[in-house]
Amino acid sequence: MRKVTSIFLLLFAFCLPVMAQEETPEAIAKAYIAASQASDWAKAATYLHPEALGSLKRTFAEILKLDKKDEAGKQLFGLKNNAEFEQLSPSAVFERMIVMLTASTPQIKDILSQAQSSVIGKVPEAPDIMHVVYRTELKLADAPFAKVEVMSLKKSGDTWRLLLSGDLEAAFASVSKALEAEMKNPEPTPPQAAPAKRPVRKR
Repeated sequence: MRKVTSIFLLLFAFCLPVMAQEETPEAIAKAYIAASQASDWAKAATYLHPEALGSLKRTFAEILKLDKKDEAGKQLFGLKNNAEFEQLSPSAVFERMIVMLTASTPQIKDILSQAQSSVIGKVPEAPDIMHVVYRTELKLADAPFAKVEVMSLKKSGDTWRLLLSGDLEAAFASVSKALEAEMKNPEPTPPQAAPAKRPVRKR
């Protein structure tokens, strides 16, 4: 009996870390929501899928190559120059981009902190793709507002990680297009005034 008990406890000890580390799609969605509401974007980035983060960095890396003035890295990511962008991890690119977007629209932080979100359920699309449905409730101008939204997750190893939401993709795409247009069509240098002609004296 003691031998059986010992074997059981040994197996339980080996399985416990695995059980503790199990992350369901719903748990990841809730953790991401909590991090977002706290404006902890570094933590929120840890719940995003590596493919989504990698795609985001590659998109802006291509745009920064068009920047001949070496200013985009400073404006968007707080870098000294565009060359430093390659040293940023994909997670850091996401974090800094979100910080820039929320800084330009301060009310976003207040809206996120006041929102109440609850997971409704999940819908599988494929063995490695899951959609989590959740409801967000808040007050806008003292009027109640509710919206049902979907988070898409993809398998990453033994766990799940979020793909970029449609809203975030739209926001990043907007910044990307505006920046790309500015790089390709810089403001023309204003023409310099022609030097005044000296009057010719008649002899």
